[in-house]
Amino acid sequence: MKRQNNLQLKYLTLKNFATFETQEVKFGPNFNAIIGETGSGKSLLLDALQLLFGQRADKKSIRRDADFATLEAVFACYDKSVKDYCHELGFPFEEDEIIIKRIIYKNGSNKNFLNFQSCSLNNLIQFSKRFIDLVGQFENQKLLNETYQLKLLDDFSHL
Repeated sequence: MKRQNNLQLKYLTLKNFATFETQEVKFGPNFNAIIGETGSGKSLLLDALQLLFGQRADKKSIRRDADFATLEAVFACYDKSVKDYCHELGFPFEEDEIIIKRIIYKNGSNKNFLNFQSCSLNNLIQFSKRFIDLVGQFENQKLLNETYQLKLLDDFSHL
């Protein structure tokens, strides 16, 4: 089977983030659904992804009694344009994986990493704007757009 030319979220690892002490979520290669009761942490996973993609960090997101929170996402990447972009920015990778990591400290500082190299928050923002399409809980207007619906169907059906 031919691999898609895109990014696929493989793992999301959270340590001392919000109510999570240590949590790793593994995603499959196709459609994934996160379900659960109210208060089970579904929205926290979306919050974590938004932080990884450059949203301003708040020290309130650090688990009580912890000094810092660590968030890490591992993506499978088979797209040459993504590899070229990362290489041009100075964050090359040899394997077919991109790793984004943020460490948020109680003192308000944070550290950002792209492919194991320190980077600016702006680097994460520019990368995510170019290659990530994150639809939040209340962003349903985008999902009602017929052009966007067709794009999603084409992507999922490998057309």
